[in-house]
This record gives sequence, C-alpha cells and structure tokens, in this order.
Amino acid sequence: MRQDAHLKRLNSIRMITAFVVAGLSGELAAQSRVFVEHELGTLPVISMDGNNPVVEIQGRRKRVDDGRVSMEPASAFTDGAIEILKKDAMMGQDYGSDYGGLFFRFDAQVRAERDFEDCFILFAIAPSQGKETYMLREIPDINAVGNDRILITIPVSPSLGGGTFGFKLYSKGEEIELLDNNELVSIREILNTSSSGHSTGPLATREQERESYGTIPAELPSDPPEVTKSYLPNFPQSLVGVMDGGYVEVLFTIGENGRALEILNMRGEHPDLLPEAQKTVIESHYRPGIYGGKAIAATVQQRIFFNEFASFPEELEVVSYPSYRDRIPVKIYSPLPQSSTGEIGEIEIEVLVDRLGRPVSSEINSSSSEALSADIQEAVSNWIFLPAIQDGYPVESTITLPISYR
Repeated sequence: MRQDAHLKRLNSIRMITAFVVAGLSGELAAQSRVFVEHELGTLPVISMDGNNPVVEIQGRRKRVDDGRVSMEPASAFTDGAIEILKKDAMMGQDYGSDYGGLFFRFDAQVRAERDFEDCFILFAIAPSQGKETYMLREIPDINAVGNDRILITIPVSPSLGGGTFGFKLYSKGEEIELLDNNELVSIREILNTSSSGHSTGPLATREQERESYGTIPAELPSDPPEVTKSYLPNFPQSLVGVMDGGYVEVLFTIGENGRALEILNMRGEHPDLLPEAQKTVIESHYRPGIYGGKAIAATVQQRIFFNEFASFPEELEVVSYPSYRDRIPVKIYSPLPQSSTGEIGEIEIEVLVDRLGRPVSSEINSSSSEALSADIQEAVSNWIFLPAIQDGYPVESTITLPISYR
C-alpha cells in the first residue's frame, strides 16, 4: 500500500484543485459488490493483494493483474457496521520531486462493531469530463478494539480537472455498512449507471497512475510556499553564558491555510533551543504552495539560527516528502521538574500528542503521590515530541510514559 516517497503526502485537510469534495446529502446508493474481469469471466473481488484484486477460482485465490472492475447490486451488507468518526481528503504536490507529482490523500478514523478481515476500499473518481475511474486499494484489517485509521495516497493527473469522488469499504468481498453523521459522499451521484443497473470502469494500476500525471503542464503554474509573517525566536535564558549560539533544523508541512500542518522531524544543537524553534514554525504565517491558482500543501525544511542578539529563521527549502517507518511519539525535549514536596515515587502518565509534536492532554494512570502527579502533568504540557507515524504519515496518538522520582 505504500507509494514511493515522492508520492507520499501529508495529513488531512480539505481536498482542493483537481477534485472537489461533494458534500452531498441523502443515502448512499444501494449496497454493492465489486467484480473484476478475468480470463474465466467476471468474478467477485474477495480481497486485495496491494493494488491488485484477488478472486477465488475452485477454492483457490488468484491475483488479477489487469482488467476492468464493475459494481453490481448486492442483497445486503455484510454483518456488522463501521462508524466513520472523522474523514478528510486533500490534494497536495511534492515540489521536491523531479517532476512535482500531484497526489490525492484520503484519511479516515473509524470504529468497527466487529473485526473485519480481507479489507479493501474502492474509490470512484469522476472528472468533470470523461469517464469515471475506479481505484481499489488494500487496507489493513479493521479491528473492533479501539479506533482504526485508513490512510490512502493516490497519484493523480493534472489534466483530470474538477469532479467528485466517493468511496466504499469491503470485507471478504462484501460491502460494509458505514455509519457517518457527517454526510457520506454519495457514489450514486458520481457513476454513470447503464440501463442494466451495472456501472463499469477501468481498473487503474499503480503503473498507469504514475504515467498519468507526468510533468506539470505549463498552463498550470506552480509556486512553492513562502514566509509572509515570521515569528522571531528568542534565545533561551537557560543558554545565556553556556553557548554563544546554535541552530535547529525543522522538517514540516505547510497546509493550504498557510499554517504548519505537521512537524516531521526536528533536531538541534541543544535541546533547550527546540521550544523556540517549534514556536517559530507554528506561529509563523506562510503563503501556501500554489497549483492552478489554488492553494495546496507542500513539505519544506527550514533552519533556525539562534544567538543572544538576533535569532532568525532562514528561507524555506522545498523537499520531497520523506519515507518514515511507523513509530510511536518520540520525546525530544522533556525536562523533569524538581518535586515541589521533595517526595520520591513512581508515576505512569498517558499523553496525547498531536501532529505538531505538542501534548494535547495527559492523564495519570497510576501514581504514588498526588503532589508528584500535579508536578509531572504541568511539566509534560511543555514537552516536545516527534509525532507518531502510521503508514508513513504523522498522526495524533497517545503514548504511555513511566516516570521515576528517586
């Protein structure tokens, strides 16, 4: 499911430019099944192998490497439903790649009534002109314990134009009923249905997708982001007389609203420089990347210099979106306060960290002292983390930390 690093992009904001989110009211089209053409006929898709549909022939699974998909009515949903807690989509551009590839990213948080296996998602994308396209993608199995996340990135063509999109989830070939209070995008409004009630479209392979967007057309100018209002960092008082200066390098994403969307990495010559560097990134204002006259997200790197007289951030450098392995939040600035009562003891605290590395909230799981708990919660609110990574992208996540006072 992972695309190459130059196709990976960013976290959820509203989708723009090549697609327009269709906030349509009303019910979804009737439940359905997905079929794919095979040399033995048109067979139901029961699973996915990456981007390739899997069918069952004489009790054995077989991957279909090329073909056309179709949707046909089904008598019922699979047993059990999935609640869509939150969903967002975005368009972005990888300015740092050799050809400035555009991508569409879908991000959904879900809660399942039961465990679902052999899961995949179908996107129906309808341009303003031409035929609709189906894109099938394998997604991890969805479990009933806790909340799961669906993250999908798809390269798109600049020539696709405006349009709409819809999606459906499947498990073992059967459609899963989606519970969503935020109005699902209706596939019924998107697909061209024939008189027979069947809707068909080409199955876009990964290779076809990569070939489809190629080089940015000259008639669609693309401008990288710029700083419009910079927050000037302060030199930390804790370092006065300790060091003359230093720098912090920050890798982050600027969203379509001209503000920092996520911090991917941050490293500096001294930990005490990190809070002001983080504040510089978050408090500054930017003109976002522009594509086709509209704002899109982009990834940048910036070096922030510190000295006692005039600290300042350098210009932005656009870079390719990095490839990261999954991780939990990582502490990079975590000073431990002195106990206000002089007590010793053990504390376990759970911290919710957002995509900018900020502690959003904390909860004491266990503690030997109420006074120590209060001290730790106050301290943790000022800590800095690298956010958790899931499927290559930063996500809001919790981390459990044991802390000892000896």
